[in-house]
Amino acid sequence: MGAAKVIGGVGSGAAGDVSFLKGLIEAGKLSTVIDRRYSLDEIAEAHRYVEAGHKKGHVVIVLEQMSR
Repeated sequence: MGAAKVIGGVGSGAAGDVSFLKGLIEAGKLSTVIDRRYSLDEIAEAHRYVEAGHKKGHVVIVLEQMSR
């Protein structure tokens, strides 16, 4: 089995790019789907969910305490 590779970071873009994306979102032409949210304590469960191939959108790891 090969080593896992994780790529992360924050995208950088010009102010015009952000403005363009904002316009698309406001016009209803661009949206995102958040499938599930997990707390940082549940990150192993989140990985299992993604690796099982069940996700239908983004899986978000929340860095704050989530209320249940």
